[in-house]
Amino acid sequence: MVKTNKTSKVLSFLLSLLMLLSVFALPAFASDGVKLKDGTAKLTADMSTAQVKDALFKALVANPEGKDAQAFEWEYGCDGYNGLLKNWAYGSVEGFTSKKLLTVYTHPAVKDIAEGTYNVRLKGTETVVRLTKTVKDIANTQIAIKENIPAVRLYLKDDLSTNFARFKEDLFKAVYDAAKSTPNNLTAEDVNFLYDASRLSTIPIWHELNFVDTTNIQRPLAEGGQFRFKMVVPETGNYHGTTVEFYATVENAPRLETNIAFTSKAITYTGDAEAMKAEIFKSVIDWKASVLPDNQKYKEDFYTVEYYAENLVAGKPGGIKKWVPLQGGTIALLYYPPISAGEHQIRVTFKGNAKYLSSSAETKLVINKGKTKVNVKSTNKFADEKLPADFITTSSKDPFEIFTIYVGISNSKYGNIFIDLPDSITESFLLDLLNPIVKLIVGRSVDDIINNGMTLGEINAIVNSKEMKDLIRIFHIDLGAMKTVLEVLEKLPPTMQKINITLTEPNLAGLYTVVALATNPNYETGVGVGALLVKMRTEGVKLTFNSEIKDKTIPAAEAASFDFAATLTYKGEAVDQSVVGYLYTGVKADGRPYASTSAAPTEPGRYTQSVSVAGGNYMASPVTRSFTIK
Repeated sequence: MVKTNKTSKVLSFLLSLLMLLSVFALPAFASDGVKLKDGTAKLTADMSTAQVKDALFKALVANPEGKDAQAFEWEYGCDGYNGLLKNWAYGSVEGFTSKKLLTVYTHPAVKDIAEGTYNVRLKGTETVVRLTKTVKDIANTQIAIKENIPAVRLYLKDDLSTNFARFKEDLFKAVYDAAKSTPNNLTAEDVNFLYDASRLSTIPIWHELNFVDTTNIQRPLAEGGQFRFKMVVPETGNYHGTTVEFYATVENAPRLETNIAFTSKAITYTGDAEAMKAEIFKSVIDWKASVLPDNQKYKEDFYTVEYYAENLVAGKPGGIKKWVPLQGGTIALLYYPPISAGEHQIRVTFKGNAKYLSSSAETKLVINKGKTKVNVKSTNKFADEKLPADFITTSSKDPFEIFTIYVGISNSKYGNIFIDLPDSITESFLLDLLNPIVKLIVGRSVDDIINNGMTLGEINAIVNSKEMKDLIRIFHIDLGAMKTVLEVLEKLPPTMQKINITLTEPNLAGLYTVVALATNPNYETGVGVGALLVKMRTEGVKLTFNSEIKDKTIPAAEAASFDFAATLTYKGEAVDQSVVGYLYTGVKADGRPYASTSAAPTEPGRYTQSVSVAGGNYMASPVTRSFTIK
């Protein structure tokens, strides 16, 4: 009996072990050697368990050959509910319950759940694929990927941005095997691509093709090399959507080397930096000797032109040099002036395009002074009026210092020269520096000269003095325009060399020839000629005797103290009296004649007094009166 009992126990143990192994045999068989993939399955509420397994098998198993769909046990992840409470968990696709904190949640069968995409795995495994559940009666999509995928190139556009549209097209052509795919008529526009930008192979990070990570933590396609891709085919009215993964090598399309050569041509300065850039592009680049794309197609926008400049501080060199645009500007809080006339080091850079690499080259460039036309708009004005703003204009937009010389004869028949200096001179710190020098040389202050004028000899004495030359040298003062003024004055006839020169606009009525000089360090001195008529005022101008002569008689005792003067007024205000002239004529009581232009009569007799205006800026009708001294 003992032996029998022992034998029975051994047999029972073996049978139990076989039964236990048989329990685990099915899932072990189902998952062994099986390759899963994402897929789409039509699952409806009226399907049986066997039908659901068939649908899942066809949609998710990549190598179905020789396998039994009914031998697979599937799990999926979804939300379960208990009233308003919700819990997400994995469980049987036939429906299941889950428990969390003593609460039981009910999860529906996959055939009863809403359409959407769910995580699915084989029971007892951790490998998860994506199932798209649908109830539509449309065909499944099966995408075949070509074998031996060639490297796909990334091309640039002419603006140097990546041509992702072309890359998508080329990638689609390289991987889509239409002959083995369903549907077989897809185009690149029908699909989307994602790529894995992760630098670690374990955890994918999916991005659109045009993703750029400026931190360089993730991989952009432009880095090149082998990448993992997904082709995503959206669902249509005829086919379910699907996703297929593959690996492909990305490489940047090669571009040609470039080289920039130069001519030795100079250009002429203009105030327009873009115009000078265009001239450099046209004349200074040697297109025949350079290796560059067609300059008729790829014009100035594909190039930058810079010059090696020194910053300015309060108008003085600041000592910090760097490459800056031709138009200058504030760079790193430092001001750099626009390029000027003279010799400069320039750098031309071709930015590159889809076919050619970028390149730079330097050369010395001579910029000749530009030319400007000066227009004097001949006009007329009264002495107390300012000249119109457009009296003198230049053809160039740059700012110019305008020196204006007025030479003419006033209505007093005296020759006069007026020189109107720029405000930058008459209102600058130079006046404070010039005052002691000018006073030492001619004994007069600059203010006095500006207000009352000076002779040509005084001008020459000041400009040619050692003190003035030292001042010019120390402060780098440009008197080029003033020297041109002197050259004009020196050509005047010798009889005019002593004529008074006033540093202002003409303030005496008369007719003047106008010579305008426009100066700018970047331009040759421009000269314009015109005429200016300074008119006398006649309206509102009166000559009025200061004292009336009652009954036309003056007692002899009062004649010596009588006020015979007249006052010239304009709109009731007294003006320049120096132009008022007097003429006294008559016969004394003893019969002798009397005539004077200065002294009024004081002896008894009969007289006539005439007062008139000779010259000046105001013209009044003469006044006359007769009187008797008794």
